[in-house]
Amino acid sequence: MDCHGVFQDEGFVYFAMDHLRSDMHSLLIEKIHPRRMRKWIAQMALGIASLHDMGIIHRDIKPENVLVDRCDNIRIFDYGTAYIHNKPVRHGRKYSQELVGTRQYLAPEYLSGKTYGPTVDYWALGCTMFDLIAGDILFATDDVLWEYLEWDTAAEGVSYFRWRRPKLSQAEEDLLSGLLRKDPRTRYALDELRMHPYFFDSKGRNVFDEILREATAGIYG
Repeated sequence: MDCHGVFQDEGFVYFAMDHLRSDMHSLLIEKIHPRRMRKWIAQMALGIASLHDMGIIHRDIKPENVLVDRCDNIRIFDYGTAYIHNKPVRHGRKYSQELVGTRQYLAPEYLSGKTYGPTVDYWALGCTMFDLIAGDILFATDDVLWEYLEWDTAAEGVSYFRWRRPKLSQAEEDLLSGLLRKDPRTRYALDELRMHPYFFDSKGRNVFDEILREATAGIYG
């Protein structure tokens, strides 16, 4: 987000920034149309990838930290817990062991005290996607998270996500399974997301291509 100016009075410091419509969390009470949701998830993925290219692991991706503007485009904000590196952070590499962020969106390698890398942001994206679909937090407690980590799809006859939300589409189920892989080395990142069937509409158009085309045309400002 752009900061257009800073000023203060005797009690406060003020930041003049773009006026946005809402945060994503406030919109969870609505039924989010699948096309709208697909666009938001793609925009978040592009934003996360851009941050990683700048050497930033956000570490607190969640609906409260995603703003929605008047054109229904999203912006990621609140970098108070971000990890900042002096060059791009890469998928598969590990950078920090610090435990920060919002517990319900933390990847398992985070919570186990292991050194982690940028894929923690994609785990949080998967949690956020479930929030948008279900209007509810996927891993509300540690017990629920461990229930997922111990889930045996073959033995249960159904994926954990399908069990929690029976009306999931096949594409939604598969995408959640890729983003929320327990092993961060195999977790989906931007390259896998861009070609995933979830991001293609009925006419075969890819939402990532549309977003990048609009960005190139200056539609996003």
